[in-house]
Amino acid sequence: MKFLLCLVFVPLIVTAQLLTTEKQWTDECRAETGVSIEALDQVRHNDFCITDDKIDAFILCFGKKSGVFNASGDVDVEKLKAKLKTIVNNEDQVNEVIAKCVDKKETKEERAFRAFKCVRRSYPEFKAL
Repeated sequence: MKFLLCLVFVPLIVTAQLLTTEKQWTDECRAETGVSIEALDQVRHNDFCITDDKIDAFILCFGKKSGVFNASGDVDVEKLKAKLKTIVNNEDQVNEVIAKCVDKKETKEERAFRAFKCVRRSYPEFKAL
């Protein structure tokens, strides 16, 4: 019986801790970048017609905290793959999305936003924010 309770409650506790951590990252990155709540809501709803230019810096900040972006602002491909594999269990599809969405053009903030937008368009259920 105890084992069964552990199977039920441990995932709930881990999920609650992750949500708390993501909320903390959101608060820290909002304070650091000054991005508006409205811009975050737009991105969370896959609306990328954003006028708040601080969203790029926010996505980079959040991505660094989650490990998807490294300290220099480049995508950590292996960590992104691991996150995508929780959504889609097809290595070829994951590799296609990464090939399409990851580049080293422009500034690191613009790359972060473009990569996030591209992944979300391929997999709207990808929850990085």
